[in-house]
Amino acid sequence: MREIQASIKRLPITVAHEVATRGAPALTARLQADFDSGRTAYGQPRPLTSAGRVPDLVETGRTRAELAFDSAGTVLRVKLGTPWAKYLIRFGILPSGARAAMPTAWRKALDAITARAIEGSP
Repeated sequence: MREIQASIKRLPITVAHEVATRGAPALTARLQADFDSGRTAYGQPRPLTSAGRVPDLVETGRTRAELAFDSAGTVLRVKLGTPWAKYLIRFGILPSGARAAMPTAWRKALDAITARAIEGSP
């Protein structure tokens, strides 16, 4: 997540605002697609539970429904939505750790949005 913020901060403020505004729904779509696929944000199989089972992470569907990116000015942030979502991060629903690299698909989406914002294209 820090990589996303750092790359946006290097842009002119009007471009950064547009990237954050357009990036939130694009990253939300990728986040939810990864969640639905049963794989981590990096496309790897999810880690097994402590009981050695593959987690499906869906009981009511509320966490998946509320998991989203949001923009506030030039800042992109993730909304976990439920109190228990933070416990699912260990299963790879989001990049975690201070030095976690941004998933390639997320980077490509933001790069395309940034290029369009710089060109002034819709």
